[in-house]
Amino acid sequence: MAIHEIFKRSMDMYGVRGKDLAVTAGVSAQHVTDFRQGRKWVSEGTLEALLRGMERLSPGSIKYFCDSLVSQKLIEVDYRRQNTNLDNKKMMLANLVKSANIDELESLSVAINKRWKELIKNQENEEDA
Repeated sequence: MAIHEIFKRSMDMYGVRGKDLAVTAGVSAQHVTDFRQGRKWVSEGTLEALLRGMERLSPGSIKYFCDSLVSQKLIEVDYRRQNTNLDNKKMMLANLVKSANIDELESLSVAINKRWKELIKNQENEEDA
C-alpha cells in the first residue's frame, strides 16, 4: 500500500474531511485531494503539516497513520518471505487481514461469512439440479 493510500485510509478512519484539513494545514484543498488520490506527491514539510493538521482535527490519527505505515512495510516483507507461492490476490488479502484493526477485521469477517454462505447455497442448488 502506498503512502497516499495509508494517508487516505487514516483520514477516512478518523473522519477527517479534506477541506477541513486543508485549512488546518495551510494548503489548498486541491493539494490534499491530489495527494490522497496519488496524483501528486507532497514535500516533506507539507506531509508533516498535513499529519499535524489531521492530528489536530482528530487526535490519534497520526499514530494510526504511522502504525499503518510501519506495519505495512513489515507485513509485505514478512509475507513475501513466508509465502512466496501466494498469488497477488491471496497476498493482498493476507496483507489486508494482517494490517486491519478490530473494526476492519469485524467487517472482513462479516463479508467472508456472507460470501461463504453464498457459495454453499450455490453449491447446494447445483447439487439439487
